[in-house]
Amino acid sequence: MRASLDTHWSGRYRLCLSRAPVERHASEMITALRTLGITLSVVILAPLSFCVALPIGLNEVKAVNWGRQYGRMPHPPGTERILLHQGIDKLSNGDNCDFMILEARSYLPGQEASILAFYAEREDPLDPHSNPLRPTFSVGGGSPATIEPYATFNSELARVHEGPYYELEVWHVVESAPPLIDWRCP
Repeated sequence: MRASLDTHWSGRYRLCLSRAPVERHASEMITALRTLGITLSVVILAPLSFCVALPIGLNEVKAVNWGRQYGRMPHPPGTERILLHQGIDKLSNGDNCDFMILEARSYLPGQEASILAFYAEREDPLDPHSNPLRPTFSVGGGSPATIEPYATFNSELARVHEGPYYELEVWHVVESAPPLIDWRCP
């Protein structure tokens, strides 16, 4: 409680004890602390969200564009897509800085040589300076794998397809530069 001087109607001073100033002061202090907390949150979280969300968004846009580039690539006649996986995945050196495409395509037996020749004449759609695509031929469902995303891809392939198929694998390093570092790419 706070003591204050108050004038009486007779003009004499008397001492009054009042709770109002203390309650008002506490309410103002709570409001000030809330405002300070909100301001600090905005000041801290805005740059943090910029440095975390923006790089992830930029890398996802890159991934969509690379997927479109791959989608425009021609494939040998008589082959058909069975399964496609694409995205930023955990690959080289244990980081998540790689965009990867795994595709399984069916073909008729005896086409292996023409399929190999077809892809030998084509550039890698994501990196024209790298080696051409090299199809891997198999029969039956996907081969067992323990590394993701291969394990999931191969188990799904085994579930949806039996018979001859070939796999194409394309990947591209997703680069991050400080201060905009994708937290999935340590």
